Amino acid sequence: MIICITGGVGTGKTCLLTRYGKISHELGKTVISNYHLTNIPYKKLDIVDLYFNHPDLKNIVILGDELYTFMDCRASMTKRNRIESYLIAQTRKISCDIYFTSQFSQFVDIRLMRFVDIFIEMENIWMTDNKTGFKEPHPYLFDMVITDYRNPSDINSKNKRFDGRRYFEEYDTNQRIYPPDDYLQTQKELSKKKHKNRKE
Repeated sequence: MIICITGGVGTGKTCLLTRYGKISHELGKTVISNYHLTNIPYKKLDIVDLYFNHPDLKNIVILGDELYTFMDCRASMTKRNRIESYLIAQTRKISCDIYFTSQFSQFVDIRLMRFVDIFIEMENIWMTDNKTGFKEPHPYLFDMVITDYRNPSDINSKNKRFDGRRYFEEYDTNQRIYPPDDYLQTQKELSKKKHKNRKE
C-alpha cells in the first residue's frame, strides 16, 4: 500500500508515520526512513541506491517525512524523480509499503500521488486554556480522517482519534528534513558557478 498523511504544522503527521514504522518493525519488515528513528532499527532512505543496488530487497516499509524534499512536483522530469517513480510503480512486486507525509499533497510528484491507496488527513483537537482563555491544540490527541481509494466503486471515509504519547520518544520532532545528498551537492555547485559568473 501507499499511504499519504497530510495536515498542518503540529497535527501529528510524523508521530503517526513513526507509529506505522514501529508496527512494521514488530511485524518483521525492514524499515527504511529519511528521518532518524530512536528505538526502531532502520536503514537510511536513498531511493536511487535502493532501486539500483538492492533489487532483491523485499518485505520493506519506506517512511518518507515531508516527502516533497525527495519527490517535488516541480522537479517531476528530473532523472532522480523518474527513477523514484519507477520504484514506486513496482512496490507491489517487492512487497513494499510506502507511508509519507506532506503538509500539502500538491507538493509531491503527481506520479506518486496517482498510486496513493489511502489518504489520512490529520487535524488538531482544540481546547480552551483555563488560565488564558485562548484555544490551544491538545498535546497528544489528534483527529484523523481516513479515506480509502483502493476500491474505486466503494470509496469510503472514516474518522478516528490518534493518541501519540507512545511515539513521541521515537523521533525528534524538530529534526530538519533535507533533500538527498546528491541533489544538495548539485545545487551547491550550481550556486558556485552563478556566483563566479557574477564576479566575472
